[in-house]
Amino acid sequence: MVFIKNAFTQETTKDRVGTKDELKYFRVIGGPTVDPLNPEKKFYSNKTEYYLHTFFTRWPGHIEQYETAIRSNISAVESLMTKLQKLSDKQAYTRLLEAVSNEPIVNFGVIPDYDMNDITAPETPGGAWITPKKFARAY
Repeated sequence: MVFIKNAFTQETTKDRVGTKDELKYFRVIGGPTVDPLNPEKKFYSNKTEYYLHTFFTRWPGHIEQYETAIRSNISAVESLMTKLQKLSDKQAYTRLLEAVSNEPIVNFGVIPDYDMNDITAPETPGGAWITPKKFARAY
């Protein structure tokens, strides 16, 4: 019999494939990169590891820095998973980063840069202040 190997961490356990020990793990068979004639069963400690392994395989070298953010926002990632699988790589990557981002969305206006020694604002036609225009966020 073969021992169970975690597909994400590559850790080999003392549990055996084909026994009740399999029920301890999150099991996946098939997938986009698996041979349909000879599918391999993959084991993960939990669903989060499966998602991370899927993302690391889809975007190698780009998603590793967001591992902590993905783990902390796993409920948002789980709800997006079916949509992410249908989107193109670029669209899915953008959508995933939006879902796990902890940074607020901020719009910045243009502030005139006056001379530090000159305390008066430059004159504009009509004597009005220069104000930035509001921009709508594009998705």
